[in-house]
Amino acid sequence: MQPEPCHITLANGTSLVLPLTASKSIKGLNRNYFMCPGSTYGGWLGETTPDAKTIRSLTEMILKQCGNLTWRLSPIDPSAGQIDLEWYLDETTHILDLEVGPERLLRSMSRGHRSSIKKATREGVEIGQAETIDDWYEYYEVYVDSLRRWGSRTTSNYHWRMFESLFQRSGQNVRLWVARVQRRIVAGAVCFSAKHHVVYWHGAALESFFHLRPVNLLFFEVIRHSEAEQKHWFDFNPSGRLEGVARFKRGFGAIETPSPVHLHHDMMTRLWKTIQSRSGRPVRGAAVVAKPGRKAA
Repeated sequence: MQPEPCHITLANGTSLVLPLTASKSIKGLNRNYFMCPGSTYGGWLGETTPDAKTIRSLTEMILKQCGNLTWRLSPIDPSAGQIDLEWYLDETTHILDLEVGPERLLRSMSRGHRSSIKKATREGVEIGQAETIDDWYEYYEVYVDSLRRWGSRTTSNYHWRMFESLFQRSGQNVRLWVARVQRRIVAGAVCFSAKHHVVYWHGAALESFFHLRPVNLLFFEVIRHSEAEQKHWFDFNPSGRLEGVARFKRGFGAIETPSPVHLHHDMMTRLWKTIQSRSGRPVRGAAVVAKPGRKAA
C-alpha cells in the first residue's frame, strides 16, 4: 500500500486534499483506493466545510477518479450525512461527549467502573505518558503477551517497527498512555489527537494484573486529560462486534454512534468477485448491505 494524496481545486475555488492510499488488486491489473488506511476515518481535508452542492460534486469526482474505493465516514464530520454512496458496511463506534463537563462525565460512568477506578487507585496503580523508546518497547512486550492471550480472536498483528515509528512521531498528537505497578508497565493505550477530537487506537494489558483494574483507571485519566485540554470528543473506536469490549466502553458513558464504511467497486472488480464466488473461491472483504431505499443486488 502506497500513499497517493491528491490535491483538487473545484470550479468555485474550493481547495481540498484527498488523503488517499492505494494498493494493487486482481493480480496487479487494477487498483484499490482507501480514503484512509487501516479502516480509519477518511474524508477530504480543507480549511472550511463544503456546502451540500460542493459535497455532491466532490463525491462524483472521487468516484470517477477512484473506481474502487473504501471510505469510513467520521461520525463527527458535519458533512458525513450528506455523502451519498450506495454500498456500506454497517458499523458503529462509541463516542464520549467531553463538553458536558467533568462532573457529568463522572456521573455518566457505571457504578462498576467507578468502583474499579477507586480500587486501582488504592492498589497504587500510576498513570502517565510513555517518554522513552524503552517505555514504548515495554508496552510492545505487553502487547505481545496480549496477542498470546487473544489467540485466534486476534484481528491484527503489528510489528515493533510500527510502534517505533509512532514513538518517533510522538508528541501532542500521538501519545502512549501507560499504567504502572511498582514502575512496571502493566497496561497501555495509544491515542491520537486532532484539534477537537481524541481517538483511542490501540491497547493492551497484562492478564496477571487485571485484578488491580489498571485499564479502568488508565482510560479515566486519559478522558480527564482530554477534557482538560478542551477537546470536544473522546472516541473509543469500533469494537470489532465484540460485545464485552462495547460494554466496557458504554461503562464510561460513551454513546454508540454510526460509523459506516462505504464501498465502491468498478466493473472489473464486480466481475472478478462474481467469478470468484461462482468458482467457490473465497471473496475477500465482508458482506455489504444496501443503504435503505437502495436495491441490494
